[in-house]
Amino acid sequence: MTAQRSAGILAPVFALRYDHDFGIGDIRALRQLMDWAVEHGIGIVHLGSAA
Repeated sequence: MTAQRSAGILAPVFALRYDHDFGIGDIRALRQLMDWAVEHGIGIVHLGSAA
């Protein structure tokens, strides 16, 4: 049996930014992150927070 590997990224919610957002945590930035993850073969996206 062979082990299957998966890649992931941890993204603090307060760090997600969009070009023309209204401040931290704009939901459009999450879509950009998801698109980037798919393009780079990232299978897991964990959204963290400061609390």
